Amino acid sequence: MNILCIGDITSPTGVEHLCSKLWDVRRQNHVDLCIVNAENASLVSAATPEQIDALLRAGADVITGGNHTLRQKQLYSLLDSSSVVLRPINFPEDAPGAGYTVCEAAGWRVLVINAMGTVHIDPILDSPYPYIDRVLKREEGRYDVALLEIHAEATGEKVAMGYAYDGKIQAVWGT
Repeated sequence: MNILCIGDITSPTGVEHLCSKLWDVRRQNHVDLCIVNAENASLVSAATPEQIDALLRAGADVITGGNHTLRQKQLYSLLDSSSVVLRPINFPEDAPGAGYTVCEAAGWRVLVINAMGTVHIDPILDSPYPYIDRVLKREEGRYDVALLEIHAEATGEKVAMGYAYDGKIQAVWGT
């Protein structure tokens, strides 16, 4: 399975550019699953619903977020209704949307988890580790491959996440 992880899109121009190229990149590289972090797609805020729709039509399979995700109130209904538009799993339980999904790619059931770090980033959230652990346990047997994107400022948090889930999650990357 070929997985393409893209992030962090940081401007409307970046969204437009990616939308114009993504299907070609997917075809040329035989990409089975494309995950895009659109946390900063509107420069200083999360992607708009229109940007998310454009990214999904352009070939993104899952859209992940980060610390700015809930600043776009117009995203709330989309977060609640879409299984492929994620916000960090360690946001408060009453936050709109979900922090993970299980989707299919190349005949595999793929668990995609979106988490957020806690160092030098606002809002300050609970540690993502217990949330990730609960999902891995709850979804056990319902996925073949697990992927984790951590949106964080500190490189050390991203590296630590990789070590912590070595052997449990097949790919960990940071935006």
